[in-house]
Amino acid sequence: MKIDISAEEDNLIVSLEGEFDHHYADEFRERVDEELNKGIYKNLILELSKLWFMDSSGLGAILGRYKNLSSKTGGNVKACGLSPQVEKVFELAGLKKLISIYPTLEKTLENRRERRN
Repeated sequence: MKIDISAEEDNLIVSLEGEFDHHYADEFRERVDEELNKGIYKNLILELSKLWFMDSSGLGAILGRYKNLSSKTGGNVKACGLSPQVEKVFELAGLKKLISIYPTLEKTLENRRERRN
């Protein structure tokens, strides 16, 4: 799996490509936590348009980041670009009740800007 990390304002954007399974959950946790621990990000945006598989380890890693971020900063985790397969996994795991889902990264950022105005 490929993990790209970028930022826009107070949003940490993590783009994932490939398969998010137990082989990559620890790397995801470590890299995302390293950035979030800097204390400069309020929101975590997961760009998943190139992710084609996720298992329970990936779900657990995302849920852990959600819990940490919401308890430390009151921030949010958002996801965008979910394939039908990944969206189904989110739904079955109950993540769609916790994490806002958007069709694209642009729509996710646009929603954030509109709420600030």
